[in-house]
Amino acid sequence: MPSALRTARCMLALSLVACAASGFLLTPHVQMAAWLHPIAGGMQVGIAALLVCGRAPEATATALAIARSLAGRGEWAESVRLREEIARRVRDRRQRADVYFELGEAWEQHLGRPDLALEQYMVSFMCEAGSARTLDRLEALYRHYNMHHDLLSAWGAAVSYAERSGDLERATELLQRRSAYLAEEMQRPEDAARALRHALTLQPGSAAVMDALAPLVPRIPDELALHCLWLHARTLDAEARTALLAQRPWSRLAAMLDLSALDVAGSAPPARS
Repeated sequence: MPSALRTARCMLALSLVACAASGFLLTPHVQMAAWLHPIAGGMQVGIAALLVCGRAPEATATALAIARSLAGRGEWAESVRLREEIARRVRDRRQRADVYFELGEAWEQHLGRPDLALEQYMVSFMCEAGSARTLDRLEALYRHYNMHHDLLSAWGAAVSYAERSGDLERATELLQRRSAYLAEEMQRPEDAARALRHALTLQPGSAAVMDALAPLVPRIPDELALHCLWLHARTLDAEARTALLAQRPWSRLAAMLDLSALDVAGSAPPARS
């Protein structure tokens, strides 16, 4: 970096702090940083804006603009250091999620440290209550590093967030992804079936869940399969129920199912496995 530009950056940063210490109005000086940072901008200017106005929205917005400008010029290390400073001050959960998500992207895609990106994505994930964008990034990295239990925990947290928000469709979709991973990648068919049973407690009429469960039935205890069948069959009319029970693998279990109890309100399901 040319020495004149470096000097201009440092002088602008120092002038912002000096103005704050002298009691000058703060916002105009943050605006000055916004105007000048394309010419003399840098991490120092961004941090100075934060020091001047603390957690004020205009300071954060200016610092973020400078961080993105640095990234646009390929100065990723400085951009990350400034974003980390911003992240320590931001209190709005959505904005914190965005800052940490961008930090994760920078570490993963531009600085060659996907291990550090995981930490940033997880903070963003928690701030956004299990958002799809951060879960997708976490899933990709956890798969890459064979971090099976971490991935299962992330899916579990995302399901809990979705259930609390009332998004049962999202929760069901996540449970199906968790089930497929347990069955195919970890060879744990019984745990995979339990994930699908959970999905059926949320959306018992889901044909997609039953389709996912069918290949697992020969590999799991009958009691578990019967419980899942009971949850789903209760949602069907007589004709659809008869058609279902005539199909494999359900036809073998039909004789074990108390059909007369399916339509009785409050009737108990088969023993849980």
